[in-house]
Amino acid sequence: MIFYVRWTPFDGKNMEVITRFANVDPEATTGIMEEMGIKIICHFELTEGGGFMLAEAESPAVITLFTAPWSDIMKIEISTVIDRDEALANYKKIVEMVAQMESSSNDSVYGVTYRPNED
Repeated sequence: MIFYVRWTPFDGKNMEVITRFANVDPEATTGIMEEMGIKIICHFELTEGGGFMLAEAESPAVITLFTAPWSDIMKIEISTVIDRDEALANYKKIVEMVAQMESSSNDSVYGVTYRPNED
């Protein structure tokens, strides 16, 4: 799975983030990530503070575990990323589902029909 990870320093924490990053050993960090099964696709720092990366891992739990030590000084957002072809296929399914819902009088979605209690 591919993940988009964005970090933004909390108010008043930018210098602490900069100091912590400045003291990170890139080789050691890469080794830890490899042991955890995380592969960095790209990593960028923003000039106004914070940054983002695309990373590949088996699960969001691994990404969360790796980023957790930074959560005391910055907001961390993790999103799953799919490629354009997967997104297009999903969008087509969503359009079909919405059309089915709009044309159905029984609110059937995913092959399951909702029937409220008839009291």
